[in-house]
Amino acid sequence: MKRTIVWALLPAVLLAAAVAWLMTGQTKDVAPQLQVLTVTDALARKVNIPVPTERVVSLTNADTETLLALGVKPLAVVDNRNLPDTLSARLTDVPRVGLATAPNVEQMAALHPDLVIGTTMGFQTSLAPTLDQLGIPAVFTSVSSYQEIVGRITLLGQVTGRTDAAAAIKGEMERRIGELRARYAALPRRKVLILWGTPTSFQLASSQTFIGDLVAQLPVDNVTDRWLADVPAGNKPGFVTLDMEEISRTDADEILIVTHGLTRNMSRQFLDELQAKPAWRQGKAVREGHVHELPGELFASNPNVRTADAIAYLAEVLYD
Repeated sequence: MKRTIVWALLPAVLLAAAVAWLMTGQTKDVAPQLQVLTVTDALARKVNIPVPTERVVSLTNADTETLLALGVKPLAVVDNRNLPDTLSARLTDVPRVGLATAPNVEQMAALHPDLVIGTTMGFQTSLAPTLDQLGIPAVFTSVSSYQEIVGRITLLGQVTGRTDAAAAIKGEMERRIGELRARYAALPRRKVLILWGTPTSFQLASSQTFIGDLVAQLPVDNVTDRWLADVPAGNKPGFVTLDMEEISRTDADEILIVTHGLTRNMSRQFLDELQAKPAWRQGKAVREGHVHELPGELFASNPNVRTADAIAYLAEVLYD
């Protein structure tokens, strides 16, 4: 009797096994459904990014440093200055895709990235049409304020699936900066003039710039903003022409100098030329010896995850 039951059940068992085998065969080659993060970048382009992914090409030091802080090694980076040696040592086996000012699209495409992230400088945004044609998602972000720094960290956390790590970085940054603001809030506001230099020119930076907004996290008055007081809010420029006569008459307590893209020799030559100008020497800050050349690794490029370090450095320069 028992034998009869076993033989009777055998066809059903075989049928179930066959169905299971067929289902396994049917689903084995079906790709998992990808999640897509849709981002509107600073160029007003809607970009679809497959997430989470670590296949990110970074065109800026700031994004490279953020990725490393999140525990992600970039797929490729550009050759750039102002990256600390400790971080450069972690990138020795990471491919380079040209210079930050001239990224190589062919080298990027050969790596099949899921995302290329860069900044709104023209030498990078000009790559957008080619990357679009190649089907490579590319996001170009603006960094002209502290809030945009926070947004950039959040974005890379979402892309790489490191949202908790990004939130921790932001939380610690905001805690430290909040403490700095509170510590110096009751002190007299320092009047500052920010001199921003590039290989082609030196200009004065208003609070509409990245460096100006960083300084504005502390209780200061940016003297350049006064000269723009009559300009409508939406039309205020980030930088204004350096006028030596204006500097000679200014009551700025401190002059902050940032050189971007200059070699040390070029920077030193320019500062020597400034010192030789009578109008420069007449300014209050110059007379009192309150002229500070800020370190490039914190101020010439976006410090991103080290923003609290940059503001702490400023606080020490201005108040301690």
